[in-house]
Amino acid sequence: MNVAVATTSPRGSILGTVAFLCGVAGTVTTAVLWLYQRRPRSPVLGRYGHEIANGGPLREDLILLAVLFGTVAIVGAILSSMGGTADASAIASMCLGAVALTYPVMSWLDLVSAPLLVPLFPGT
Repeated sequence: MNVAVATTSPRGSILGTVAFLCGVAGTVTTAVLWLYQRRPRSPVLGRYGHEIANGGPLREDLILLAVLFGTVAIVGAILSSMGGTADASAIASMCLGAVALTYPVMSWLDLVSAPLLVPLFPGT
């Protein structure tokens, strides 16, 4: 009688966890960039907010950080799910990595360059 035993590799679970954490970090970085794109005078980062809102070097550094975290999240999710089915951390890492890459990609395509001062919803 042949019995198949499913085992999980420690490499996959560690890589999935690292990918998930990078996805979260990239998403938070992108959320800060989108916040300052929408509300340039937001007090979240204090005196550094002016540099982000006006396209200073901190903005470019955050964009690069979001790309790094987003790419690591996506590649880590793919690698952690190779050779088997994708677990929840791989799926979440893929989604978070894609969200982390939204602002950098739109910035490099020159779709976002200046703060968005037009209200999203009329009457707000």
